[in-house]
Amino acid sequence: MRRAVEGGAVEGGAVDGHWGDGHGEDRGGLASERRQTGPDRRDGVALARPPAEGRCPVIAGRRVLIVEDEFLVSAMLEDELADHGAIIVGPAASLAHGMQLAAAGQFDMAVIDWNLDGESSEPLARALQERGMPFVISTGYGMVPPEFADTAIMAKPYDPQELVKLLGTLLPAG
Repeated sequence: MRRAVEGGAVEGGAVDGHWGDGHGEDRGGLASERRQTGPDRRDGVALARPPAEGRCPVIAGRRVLIVEDEFLVSAMLEDELADHGAIIVGPAASLAHGMQLAAAGQFDMAVIDWNLDGESSEPLARALQERGMPFVISTGYGMVPPEFADTAIMAKPYDPQELVKLLGTLLPAG
């Protein structure tokens, strides 16, 4: 098990916005347990599981970037998407880490929390929009700027299965 740590020294394995420092040490900040290695993960990326019967085939095998600062929401979302056969990228717990993963562009769609520890995800949403990358904004605040009026939005709290259905509409089957 790894300890979720926001910030920390790079030499300790923690990078701002990453879950885990690799040493199980609490270096301050978030201190929730977070599994980052094991049989279903490689280099911090969840390996695809075969989708269970009755699951959304559109997201099976697709790489989904998760940007969410609330550990329990992130873990629930990661598990739900993996159950549908998605490959999880991240999760990122900060805007800086989300921007870093978005710049790498190794994903097919994204789920981004609009408020990341008090910081707006607007720059990330704008970057995804400019690249034509499909994404869903999850928010507990209800409102986003007008430039994102055509973006899929899930109001928190949401049913993870409803989010999966919404993600399934963002890409063509295949």
